[in-house]
Amino acid sequence: MHYPCRWRNNQTNKTFTVTKTGMATIRIEAQQQGGGDHGHAEYATNGADFLFDHVESHPEVGSGLGSLLFYLACHEAALAGCTNVKVSAGAWTAEEFYFKMGCHRDPAVMANPVLTAGLNAAQLAQLAHSAPIIGDVAHCHTTSGTVTFQRWELLVT
Repeated sequence: MHYPCRWRNNQTNKTFTVTKTGMATIRIEAQQQGGGDHGHAEYATNGADFLFDHVESHPEVGSGLGSLLFYLACHEAALAGCTNVKVSAGAWTAEEFYFKMGCHRDPAVMANPVLTAGLNAAQLAQLAHSAPIIGDVAHCHTTSGTVTFQRWELLVT
């Protein structure tokens, strides 16, 4: 992917210019041409780990912008050789978004006897719900790409 690039949402017919900046923390930004819709995703890579910080889009829900930004970040992570997704600061309200993108809760938390010893059913459920959100870069790239390309088209510039 070469930046800047332009993407069109085929459902809304809005076109966005997407840019990428940063070295340690990378930021992918999208700005609607001639309009107010915008968003960004921030992430870093550390060896095999793709450390996805967060995604923000305005409008927040239903525009497909978050899916596009997550897909582009996964694409960049795959190019960098990352294999593991670790969502570091995803809002609890965005949990379903990350699941839709191919991520899941880390099952290792529930398999750790030190963490689960002596917990009742309600506490175990709370622990399971608070486990880190993780994923496989290749799977998340494919899943988010499937969601993204239902709505978005990369424009040749």
